[in-house]
Amino acid sequence: RGGRADEFVEADIALHTAVVVAAHNRMLAELYSSVGTALRSSLTQTIGATMTPEHPIDHARLVDAIRAGDPERAAREAGAFLEPVPKA
Repeated sequence: RGGRADEFVEADIALHTAVVVAAHNRMLAELYSSVGTALRSSLTQTIGATMTPEHPIDHARLVDAIRAGDPERAAREAGAFLEPVPKA
């Protein structure tokens, strides 16, 4: 909800990697491996140096859906992160 963006980026990359590994999808793993550096760079640029409570990035609902074994809800939650964020 707030704090150092660099720590969040590393934790976010770790979460995404864990999800990819858990999917047991070789093509997805290879794709993710090839875009990892670009993803890290994009996240760093998008977030900036500091995260604030006014602009939280929270994957809790996605993780809950995965833990519940609900692929439809997990797909919806993951897709929500791909939607453009309205400018304030």
